Amino acid sequence: MNCITSILRRTRLAALVLGAVASQAAVAADPVKLRYATVGLGSSWYVYGTGTSKFMLENLPAGSTVDVLPIAGGVGNMELIENGEADLAITFSHTAGEACLPDGGSTFDKQKKKVRALLGGLDTYYLAALVTAKSGITSWEEIASGKKPFRMTTTTVGGTGELGIRQVLNAYGASYESVRKTGGTVRALARTATSAAIADGSADFWGHTISPGHPVATELMTLAPMRILPIEGETRLKKLESLGWNRMVMPANTFA
Repeated sequence: MNCITSILRRTRLAALVLGAVASQAAVAADPVKLRYATVGLGSSWYVYGTGTSKFMLENLPAGSTVDVLPIAGGVGNMELIENGEADLAITFSHTAGEACLPDGGSTFDKQKKKVRALLGGLDTYYLAALVTAKSGITSWEEIASGKKPFRMTTTTVGGTGELGIRQVLNAYGASYESVRKTGGTVRALARTATSAAIADGSADFWGHTISPGHPVATELMTLAPMRILPIEGETRLKKLESLGWNRMVMPANTFA
């Protein structure tokens, strides 16, 4: 199999990738132990991992195991594959595409030569910024302006969602540092802690890549009145497209 190239950088769908050693292990007659990198508990990717691992076991030699790893994320999973710490991983196609570029693209320091494409098109994801109605924030412009302190939460570094939020801030001429300089906060929280932060009022914002029915996004929508901020401005949109993101509009009523 060939390394993923620019075609996948232009898609918006999740992809399953594997390390170069995984395909060799799968054909062995003896039991194999596969490490399958997804992302944290409470994520749709972890659900994908536990679900698809059952189908893998049906086609692997008797006694084989698939260990679903609830760590890293779209960016970090490419590192796990390259370092031999995982044999299979879920990622986003543009992230995998960058990992396979000769220079590692804008996300990685160098090419990940062990990454191979296995299948794609698992789901459609949106880079979404969820803010509480109570915060009064209605646009990314207001966050970037720094006119009032704003309390942001993201997922931990290593996930494509966290990377995307940094890229959106940059497209608006802002950064984590500029948010903090105006008295705001930026916290990287585990998914299990995000709901508590929104519920107790210590956070105004959660940004991540979400799919329809995403567990954490669905929970946040039930905890407090929320809105999803649009990304606006042709120049900003083109900049994000150059980084592999596609323009899409989330259909109305995707979340209650």
